[in-house]
Amino acid sequence: MGNKSIEVVVKCRKRAQWYQERLNDLINFLCGKAHLKMKDKLQAQAMLRELKERFSQDNRIHNSVRRSSGLSQEEYDLHRAIFEASTELRAHTNSHPVSSCWLDQLYASRLDVDHYLSGLVSREGKAKDTGE
Repeated sequence: MGNKSIEVVVKCRKRAQWYQERLNDLINFLCGKAHLKMKDKLQAQAMLRELKERFSQDNRIHNSVRRSSGLSQEEYDLHRAIFEASTELRAHTNSHPVSSCWLDQLYASRLDVDHYLSGLVSREGKAKDTGE
């Protein structure tokens, strides 16, 4: 792998890890809770809003970059994973986190990000083995 390729991989990994961390934070915040205090509900809604806004921003960037200059394979794979993960989060940000079953959607979204990251690790390992 050349320096530019390594930089792209590192950038993509960091972006995916940001999503993974935020999804985990929200999952851990909601996990095991049958009821939420108003303060916790508002905090969960703010966390989901931040996630959805970031998904939306990244999807817009991907669409404009793809049209203008193209993407490396790593960037394309990352943005495909981001798009897939974003489609899993159908809950409205003003809905109730428990009664609207956010956890199912959060787990599905995290699975898309986890899958991308595991593929990235696998590809990095193969590149090291072959000396690329």
